[in-house]
Amino acid sequence: MTEHQEQFTSNDNQISSTTDDDFVKVNGDEGQRGDENLNGCNGGAGKCVFLSCCNMPSQVCDLILWKDIKRTGAAFGVLFALLLSFILFSLVSVFSYLGIATLLVTISFRVYKSVLSAIQKTNEGNPFTSLLKADFQIKPEQARRFGEQIASHLNCTVNEVRRLFLVEDLVDSLKVLVLLWIGTYIGSWFNTLTLLMLGLVSLFTLPMVYSTYKVQIDTYVGMVREHVTQVTTLITSKIPMLKKEKTH
Repeated sequence: MTEHQEQFTSNDNQISSTTDDDFVKVNGDEGQRGDENLNGCNGGAGKCVFLSCCNMPSQVCDLILWKDIKRTGAAFGVLFALLLSFILFSLVSVFSYLGIATLLVTISFRVYKSVLSAIQKTNEGNPFTSLLKADFQIKPEQARRFGEQIASHLNCTVNEVRRLFLVEDLVDSLKVLVLLWIGTYIGSWFNTLTLLMLGLVSLFTLPMVYSTYKVQIDTYVGMVREHVTQVTTLITSKIPMLKKEKTH
């Protein structure tokens, strides 16, 4: 009886040890993957996070990284043409022309299908029946989820603006002051629509360039950030009023 108990206990210990090793291995792999994802999105001083698409939905990320050239080209062309139309024409004219073009296409297609149906003596009806019966309504759950996301981002924005403009941190507020001062010059050179067009071109080019030359860009960005940190630390140490207050 004692030998059987010892053998049973030995088997239990072996199974437990194997299970623990597998658990540690799996969790270690998952933790390593999590760290890699975290470093890829939030990685420290050398990471150019604003050029990556870690926080974007996968469909948007594939779109701006030109995974599907035809789809990305069509989206970029439509958006660029729309912004260019806003520059050349007024907002009311652009939407009026878009509405006229859409109605001309749909009416022409409806008349064509009706004539074709009369010639072939078929009763196909409205060719847009499937679209008319499709459910395009926003469900209450979706609206509530979107509202919560918007409220969360809005609250973060309000808190950050309050922190900067009420000078919680003098250094950060001075940085914003410099950026706003630079913005006055940018605003005198470009209007809003031109900046939107530049932003659109940057959105469809910079992430692609970053994904191609990620290592080189991260290296130079890390060097610049390190230099800026050293200069900021030196200035802060020389001027006592710029030092952050310690929170207890």
